[in-house]
Amino acid sequence: MTTHALAWLLSYLFNALWQILLLFAAAWIVAHTLRRFGPRVEHRIWVGTLLLQIALPACNLRIAGLWNALLNLLPSHNASAGGSVRVLLGSATIAGNTLQLPSAWQAGIVIAWASIVFYFLMRLAWGLAQTRKFTRTAVPGELPGHIAERWTRHCAHCRITLLPEIVISSQATAPVAIGLRRGIVLLPPQLLETTAPGDLDAVLAHELAHIVRHDFAKNLLYSLISLPIAWHPLAWRTRARLAESRELICDDAAAAAVAGRRQYARSLLRLAS
Repeated sequence: MTTHALAWLLSYLFNALWQILLLFAAAWIVAHTLRRFGPRVEHRIWVGTLLLQIALPACNLRIAGLWNALLNLLPSHNASAGGSVRVLLGSATIAGNTLQLPSAWQAGIVIAWASIVFYFLMRLAWGLAQTRKFTRTAVPGELPGHIAERWTRHCAHCRITLLPEIVISSQATAPVAIGLRRGIVLLPPQLLETTAPGDLDAVLAHELAHIVRHDFAKNLLYSLISLPIAWHPLAWRTRARLAESRELICDDAAAAAVAGRRQYARSLLRLAS
């Protein structure tokens, strides 16, 4: 790795360390303030926060220089404008405004960061492989007559011309919507056998909302572009908040498609029990 690239990477990681913290705190405050406007607004806040957490550390924000320029405008600051504070960590050295870490520290940071990124990349690849395995071993599912009619109407209402495929997999533990081009709803076998028609309709409406929003593709994209900051715990929390708000959006869409919020909430309680 060239010296310039190494310096840029270390700068990115250092900036991400504190900028992700500040961005998460600001997003949490804004999201709780605007929660009354619904989950769509909250979801957009968390999506925007994730994108900023990824991109902002790469920007060369000369905050110290800007702050000094503002302070120099004050007459009382001119006398002490030439002062400076330098911090020395261990055997590191400081040249100008740049903290130069020992080579061993730099190598250790880069190796640790690369290992974490590699781990999460392999974890994502394993998840995709498992999803592909599920779809290969799944068998087509047959919906009851009236549920199939409602499913067709839901798809027509959402302007979906190519109906998503309903498949049954013994390895599935919960309903899930997958697929990049054509939506696939993966159901566990017992769901069709033991679930009441109204509750099954609520499940399918929820998964259809995910398909309409292309959430599988979006989640894959978010996982890929957030790999550089996968080491930061608050990046995980941002992704979790994003997923929670996404589920609330799909719940609202499903409740509107079935018999209303009260009936949908009762269906969720029965399914959870």
